[in-house]
Amino acid sequence: MEGPSEHDQPREHRTSYQYKRLESSSSIRLLVLEPGTFEDSISCHLKHVSLESKPKYEALSYVWGDSFQTKEILCEGCSMKVTISLHQALRHLRSETVDRVIWADAICINQQDNDEKSFQVALMGEIYSHSHQVLVWIGEDIDSLSGTFQTVKELHEIFLQTEDGYPYDELSFENTFLPGSSTFSNLLRTQDMWKVSFLRLIRQPWFLRRWCLQEIAKAPSAIVVCGFQTVQWSMLSDVYWCIYQSGALSYILDPAEAATGFHTGIVIMGLIRRDSQKNDHAPLLESVVSTRYFKCTDPRDVVYSLLGLGGDVKLYGDSLTPDYSLSVEEVFKKFVIGCLSQKGCMYPLSVPYTPAQSGAMDLPSWVPDFTRLEATNPLIRMRMGDALPFHASRDSVPRLRISEDGNLLFSWGKVVDIIKQTAPPLDEVQCTGMEGLSLADIGIQRVKKWLALRKEIIAYHTVDEGKHNNLFESFWRTMIFNMTASADKPPSEYSSYFKVYLDHFFQSDVIVPETREPLRTQLLQIETAVNSRADGWRMFTTEHSRLGQGMRSVRAGDVVCVLDGGELPYVIRPVDDGLYRFIGSSYVHGLMDGEAYKKDDLESTEFCFC
Repeated sequence: MEGPSEHDQPREHRTSYQYKRLESSSSIRLLVLEPGTFEDSISCHLKHVSLESKPKYEALSYVWGDSFQTKEILCEGCSMKVTISLHQALRHLRSETVDRVIWADAICINQQDNDEKSFQVALMGEIYSHSHQVLVWIGEDIDSLSGTFQTVKELHEIFLQTEDGYPYDELSFENTFLPGSSTFSNLLRTQDMWKVSFLRLIRQPWFLRRWCLQEIAKAPSAIVVCGFQTVQWSMLSDVYWCIYQSGALSYILDPAEAATGFHTGIVIMGLIRRDSQKNDHAPLLESVVSTRYFKCTDPRDVVYSLLGLGGDVKLYGDSLTPDYSLSVEEVFKKFVIGCLSQKGCMYPLSVPYTPAQSGAMDLPSWVPDFTRLEATNPLIRMRMGDALPFHASRDSVPRLRISEDGNLLFSWGKVVDIIKQTAPPLDEVQCTGMEGLSLADIGIQRVKKWLALRKEIIAYHTVDEGKHNNLFESFWRTMIFNMTASADKPPSEYSSYFKVYLDHFFQSDVIVPETREPLRTQLLQIETAVNSRADGWRMFTTEHSRLGQGMRSVRAGDVVCVLDGGELPYVIRPVDDGLYRFIGSSYVHGLMDGEAYKKDDLESTEFCFC
């Protein structure tokens, strides 16, 4: 007489599932989800396949959730623990009549085997691109999110025709609802209930999960699933792009919420997917910086999750092969060293980040903490052929070397100046006595105080005529890094525009009439350029009468230098034994066009950064 089957065993007697080793470097496991009703326990089995055999399966993209809160499923009759999020997804995706073949990382990769995890992570781009389609699970329909799906479909149907009744194409879709379009903005104004549910949708953690970037970019096609409701990813992405471009987000987001960056998730995903389909991948460093708002549980995945998307990943060789036996610090160092080794690329030295006050990673000062990145540095462009017109070191080439232990960076360059005084970034300015004022008025008062603090540090600052140009010109060009908001060279008329801009804040009787539209447009250009260089950037004066802006951590006594091969001046800080701490890149008026390398009185020295 046969004993009870594994399925009949009491839970406490079931053995835990034991993974069988994968046969080759192209092997993966597929989850065969066995049929059952919604209430049935989940049963499945795993099968090994080679990607080279082109198996048919769907790939699941989801947020893991709390790894300490789990539920049991049966895998080949044995117990397996999965997170609540994955358990919910499997229940909703399961068919009542036939097997469904899915790839889900938490089950299909042995998470306890770091070696397997490393080589499977390296395959994930292929796993998603070889799938039949990607299933994007954003959760159960607890907040009536599926109703938003229906509205998305209705809006997309509207966009299938232009106002003139022409059929949809990419050009008409984007041009029908241009930024500022009253058609789309007015539609959103009147859809209060939909705005609430739409916000619930884009607040879902999936839209800021770092691994999802690669998963959606590589998907042949994708379906977004909420409970039992679905919508095509392309529909959701297109509709949201129109909302974003139209400026209509201002009607549904408050400023504090907008500052978190959560609303950019779908946009960034859409742009990365478009570039991936065109095989036009951004450099890995650019991808890491531009996705700074995205989250991951393991900090090493800040880099590893984007390896399938970096256009220059092959240039790193084996140094960035996923290796979960390495510490976070080791991964970040390997990443930066690999980047610096690419024809002397200096861009990692210009990545702005906020140093942790306590419990910081044990990183050299020249290696950014990629978990604490700030806004993108407007002084750099990371794509080849897209550099800004700065040549602080003229035509010199980088002369870099790394110590054997990977902790010290050596670079040749020149000491140019010493920082004398500083004024805070806009986001550090505090105002008092603002009770009863609107958010707009408080914002104006903050900008006014910020400008006043900057004017204060140059009140007794002299600039030699013919040396760094006159003081006012140095001031306004430094305020905007000598660039328009679109990174073009500013016209000479910007000087007069900037005077009106300052008067607008400091003289209450200066009002720009609406009838003077050209002047209002010019002021908007100045304001946009100034604001994009306001948060995180500290203005400073130097002992040799220069004006500049550096990253928020610069302080009096820091040294301004230019490094061989560097497009920008850098701020560094002397420490013991002739070592320096690296603070970051800067704009210094009068140093951006190689002036330091035109002088014979400035000696070259080899800096050692710890």
